[in-house]
This record gives sequence, C-alpha cells and structure tokens, in this order.
Amino acid sequence: NRVQEAVQLYERARRVLADRNDDYAVAVVDLNLGFLQYISGELTAAVATFQRSRRAFEAAGRIVEAAKVDGDVADVYRALNLLPEALESYDRAISAFQSSELAYERGRACIGRAVTLAALGRHDEAVADLDEAENIFVEQRNRLQTGHVALIRAHVLRLWGRAEEAAREAEVAVEKLAAANLHGWAAEAAFIHHDVALEAGRDATEGMMEVAEQARTHLRSSLESRAHHSLGCYYLMQGEIDRALEHLRAAVEAGTLDEHYTVQ
Repeated sequence: NRVQEAVQLYERARRVLADRNDDYAVAVVDLNLGFLQYISGELTAAVATFQRSRRAFEAAGRIVEAAKVDGDVADVYRALNLLPEALESYDRAISAFQSSELAYERGRACIGRAVTLAALGRHDEAVADLDEAENIFVEQRNRLQTGHVALIRAHVLRLWGRAEEAAREAEVAVEKLAAANLHGWAAEAAFIHHDVALEAGRDATEGMMEVAEQARTHLRSSLESRAHHSLGCYYLMQGEIDRALEHLRAAVEAGTLDEHYTVQ
C-alpha cells in the first residue's frame, strides 16, 4: 500500500527510459502509472497517462497492448461518469480483442461495457453483453468470472425493475463466488437476494444480518451500511420503529450511504 513510493519509482524509471529513447518501456511504465493514479483517485491524471501510453503502443504497432489500455481508460471514464467515452473505449478494446482472439480480455471488457450500458438505462444491451461474457468464461471453465457475471447481471436486472429475476441470479452468484473463496463479493450478491425479499415485505432479516457481518469482516463499509439500511427500512414497514432506528443509525455509522440508499 505504499502507492506514493511506487509512483516516485515509476517516475524515476520513466525519466531514465525516456533518456534512452526506449518508447515501448516508457509506455509500459505509463500503463502502470495510470493504474496507480486510478486507484489513488487521481482520475483525470490517470486518463492523460493512459492516453499517452496508448499512443505510444499504437505508434509501435502493439495493437494488443493498446487495446488493454483502452479497457483501462474505459474504466476510468466510467468512474468519471463519462459514459459515452467509456463505451467508445470498450468498443475499441472488444474489437481488438476479438481480432486477436483474446477471449478472456474480451469477456472482461464486455462486463465493463455492460455496467456502462446499464448506467445509461440500456438494460437489454447490458444483459446481451453479459451473456457474451458468460459464454466465454463458461467455455474457459472460469468459475470466478462466471460468478462475477452473475453478480453484475443481478445488479442490472434489479436496475431494470426485474427484482425477482435479480434475486435468483444473485443466488447463483453467491454459490459461485463463495466456491471461489471470494466471500466479500459473495456477500455483495447475497445483499441483492435478501434486499429484494425485504423490499417485498418478506422476512429475510437473518440473511441480511449475515451480510452485514460478512461486510464488516471483509472491510466493506458501504455494503455494511446498505445492509443495515435495508434492515431499517424493513422494520419501518413493519412498524417496529425502535429496531428500524437502530439499524438506520448503524447504517450511518458504517459509512456514507450512496445516492441509491439515502435515508429519507
């Protein structure tokens, strides 16, 4: 987690490699620098660094490397809510991966494109992209990524208003992600499953409490917050005001609620 030290080392390496006119190595360094800027929240800087890396790869005829940068910069555009730019970058990456027969990379890019399409309200297209990604990962027998696809599909179906389908897909995701020992991600899927039930007035409080505990164990404060908020809303519907307030306070304590889970 010594990100700033890593950045300084990469910047030093970049200067040395630039002095040697090693453009390919400089592009590789920029790719790593862009990623570090991305995870540090320096999103605008990350876009500029990734674009610089992509131009160098493209000039060197390294089409696959350029396509991988397209996928990375698309993720940053999505984080910046620049959704049309993200779609354009994902499209370019997917096309290059298909031409190069890089199925895994194409599947991952399809997932990113699906999330972007869902954010634009184009849910049917998003599900089609997820189906394509699933086909790739099933063929590769990649249980982890098929679990990831199921989680994203559950999220998209929920946004689409198809709550019960989302709950069933979330169950599939829980099984696959838990089998891959990704219990934090499994808890994300379990949240969707139990939240649908609670929203419909069905008692899924025990399951949602387990989600909150898993979230705390795996340091997912946003998930813990959403779990308590869901419980609070359920108890409010049931007229159990004291229990509702207890969970709503826990939601606030666990972390800042995102815009979809604001306490009214």
